[in-house]
Amino acid sequence: MFVSSVRRFPEEFKSFMDETALLAEVRIGRGLVTGNGFLGVVEANNSGRHAQRLLISDDESSLRSAQAMQLFGCTRIDDGLQVTGPNDRNTFAYWVTACQLGRYTLPDRKYFYLYSTRPAAESAYRVVLLEMLGLGVILVVSILLQLLITRALRRSLQAWKEVAEGFGQPGLSLPQKLTFNEFDRPIAAIVTANNSFAELVQERLRIARAFIELKKEMDLSLAADIRFDAATGTLAFLDMNIERVAQERSEAIHTNDCLAFADICDDAEAFVEFRLADQESSDWYLFVGRDLLAPGHWRSGWLVRLRQSKLAQNRMLQQARLVELGGMASALSHELKQPLFTISLSAENGRLLLDQASPDGAARARDKFDRISEQVNRARDIIARISRYARIENDSPEPLDLGDVVSTTLSFMRPLLIQNDVGVKMTLPDGPPVLLLAPRVGLEQVLVNAIQNAVDSIATRREAEGASLTGAVELEVTVSESGVRISIVDNGAGLSLSHPDRAFDAFMTTKKTDRGTGLGLYISRQIVMEIGGKISIRSREAPERGAILTIDFPDFVAI
Repeated sequence: MFVSSVRRFPEEFKSFMDETALLAEVRIGRGLVTGNGFLGVVEANNSGRHAQRLLISDDESSLRSAQAMQLFGCTRIDDGLQVTGPNDRNTFAYWVTACQLGRYTLPDRKYFYLYSTRPAAESAYRVVLLEMLGLGVILVVSILLQLLITRALRRSLQAWKEVAEGFGQPGLSLPQKLTFNEFDRPIAAIVTANNSFAELVQERLRIARAFIELKKEMDLSLAADIRFDAATGTLAFLDMNIERVAQERSEAIHTNDCLAFADICDDAEAFVEFRLADQESSDWYLFVGRDLLAPGHWRSGWLVRLRQSKLAQNRMLQQARLVELGGMASALSHELKQPLFTISLSAENGRLLLDQASPDGAARARDKFDRISEQVNRARDIIARISRYARIENDSPEPLDLGDVVSTTLSFMRPLLIQNDVGVKMTLPDGPPVLLLAPRVGLEQVLVNAIQNAVDSIATRREAEGASLTGAVELEVTVSESGVRISIVDNGAGLSLSHPDRAFDAFMTTKKTDRGTGLGLYISRQIVMEIGGKISIRSREAPERGAILTIDFPDFVAI
């Protein structure tokens, strides 16, 4: 359209000049006929345009003067001669600033006329602009629409990219609402399928980790192609791991238990308890064989190390608790003396106030009796804590708020801490409570034993260095991706053993006979292992003094 308008411009402009020349000649001819003056500035009306001014003269030089050009606002005069340079007749700028000089020749004389070509150029340019305006609007709208579509497509492609890059990762979220609804449904389906798949993968990994931990703690072996050789008293099998990789393994059976294996050689579902011949310990193992292939030959089965009976373990825990309670008897007696003294004093004051038989005395006596009830409840709580800790019970795992268990333990140990002038700093993680699946009394026993050992270690250091030592115990609970850790740090005497792991052996103690039996850490390790965790102890690095006891529970124990 623009090219067509540009091509049409010369024709329209030539038509304008021809029409203007005709108007000038008509004006000159009419003036000569009528005798009216026609020289000078005259107005002539072009068809479809505003009035056109003409300057008519019989002297050409007067029309080329500066005054004449200033009259029309021209900077140049076009007289039909050759024009060269940047502003020639083919440019719009030329005709905007030019004045056309025309000639009208009669037999006896010549007349000249001058007019500006600017109105014609502007009129032609205005027509071109008006014709291009609609197209320009359409072009602008098209560009804006193209930008909107491009932006929407870019967002949609970015959403596809994020979904593709995040495939296989858990917690993939849906992108924001997209402009093209056709993209929403497939992306939502992919995200939903991915999250389901990722949850299954995470669940499989969690079960695998739990199985590995369980296999490790229980000394569990999954077996295949199991063979018992009665002549040599050996049990040979393929030990299978979680990746189904088999490893040849052979165990020598205790001589006294070979007869038990001989009795089950023909059983399709074999079940026998035995001991190993090359072990000094009295550990017992349980063997289960399935799918009998031949006498003494089973397709699959498993072996697990048996632990001591639950009843025996509970009895040992009870004995350890009683020993610890005996060591805290003096502190507990001090704790109970205070409410008993307050009860006695309040009762005496109440009796005296009642003897006064006055309204004010009766009100004050009532306050004293309320004070008695409060102290009785306090003493009852102390006795309840002692009774609950000391009793034997079937301590099954339950969801526990670890912060509540720690607070309860510190409340129970408060008399001992006050008596030995030991301060405790407890640090819990920010956020929701830390939940642990564990037996409450067992976990409390582990924490009580750890704090008792810390207090005893601080007392030992005071005996060696002086009573001015400020006793301090720091108890911190931290949560990580691998699980939960409880750290108990003291500034006592530290460990005197060359191998810290020996501290967990039964009856191993460096305390005086009136302070320990050597069963505390041993029982604590048994409890922690039963829950599924690990316990360790080490001395603090120099120049610090004291010990650090850490208890780690895997993530499958935390809730």
